[in-house]
Amino acid sequence: EGTFLDTNGTSHRHRKRHKPKESEQEHQAVLAEESKQAVALAVHAQPPLPHLPDWDMVDVESATVMLYTTIMTSPLLHVGEPKRRALHEIIKLWAAAHPSERCRHGAQRLNAFFSTMWPDSEMRAPEKVIQHEICGEGAPKERWVTCKGSQPDSRGFTCGLWLMFHTTAQRLPEADGGGKLFLPALRAFTAHFFQCDVCQTHFTKVLMAPEASVVHSRADAVMWLWRVHNQVNARLAKIEADYGHSSSGDAAFPKIQWPSVAACPACWTLQDTGEAEVAAGIPPLEVVEAEVAKYLERVYGESSPAAVAVAARQAQPVTDTTVGTIRQAEGSSDSVQQQQQQQQQQQ
Repeated sequence: EGTFLDTNGTSHRHRKRHKPKESEQEHQAVLAEESKQAVALAVHAQPPLPHLPDWDMVDVESATVMLYTTIMTSPLLHVGEPKRRALHEIIKLWAAAHPSERCRHGAQRLNAFFSTMWPDSEMRAPEKVIQHEICGEGAPKERWVTCKGSQPDSRGFTCGLWLMFHTTAQRLPEADGGGKLFLPALRAFTAHFFQCDVCQTHFTKVLMAPEASVVHSRADAVMWLWRVHNQVNARLAKIEADYGHSSSGDAAFPKIQWPSVAACPACWTLQDTGEAEVAAGIPPLEVVEAEVAKYLERVYGESSPAAVAVAARQAQPVTDTTVGTIRQAEGSSDSVQQQQQQQQQQQ
C-alpha cells in the first residue's frame, strides 16, 4: 500500500493489485476501472466545505486594516528606507486597484502625499502616516465572515490576505500593464512584512521563479496568483496529511486544488493517462485555464455577487433608520453571523 494526494489535496490509500497472471485485455480493464475510480475520488472524495459565499468585503477590509496596523504598530516594520519603499509599493497597488472603495480612497489620499508625509530623509514613519486610517473610520477590524475559521486562531487574517490579493488582481489597470504594478507590491510585502519565516522563504522562491518574470498584464497577474495559491495549497495539504495540521490550517476547511470540479465543472476535462499515472493514483483530470479565468472573473471580479452586494448597500439612501440599523448590526455581529449560518443551512 501507499498514499497519494488527489487533485483536491486529500490523502488516500492506494492498494497494489496482486494477481498470479493477467491477460492484456484484463489488464487494460483493470486500468480503465482504476481510472474511473480516480475520477470519482477527484469529484466526490473531497470533504464537504462549509457552505459560504466565495468572499465578503468585510474580510478584505479587515485584512487590509490589520496589515497596515501591524506595520504601523511594529517599529521594526516601519523604520528605514527599505521599509518606506516597500510600504509605498503596497499603497500604490491599493490606490490603483483595491476592491473596497473606502480602502482605495484611503490609499489614494496617502499615495498622493506620501513623499511629503514621509520624505526619504526621515528614517521612521511620521505620526501622520502611523495614524492614517487606511480604510477610513468605521472600517472592520479583525471581523471575519467568509474567513471565519472553526477555531479562534484559524483562517482569519491569512484567508483575508488571499482574498484581498485575488480581488485586487481582478481590478488592476489593464492599459498600463497591471501585472507590473502587482508583482512589486507582492515582493515588497513578502520581503518586508510577511510575518511567517517559512512562508516568507517559500513565497520568495515563488517570486524569483521564471513564471513570475512574465507577469505583465492584469490577466497574467490573475492567473499567476491562482497557480501560486494552488501550489501553496498542495504544499500545505501534504503537510496536513503528514502531520495532521499546518500553521494556518483548519480541519473544517481542507486545502484543495481549486476551483473544485463541483464549483466549476467546465474548468476540468478528462485526459488520457498512462499506466504509471493510474498506478500512482493520479486522477486523469486536466485543468482548462481559459475556463478558470472566466471562473475567477465571475467570483472575484467587479460583477461578482459579493461586489454587487457591496455596491447595492452603498447605493441605499442614508437615513436615520439606516444609520440606526447599521449601528445595531455592527454592535451585534455575532448574532448576524448566526443568522447567516442558519440561512445557509436552509439553502
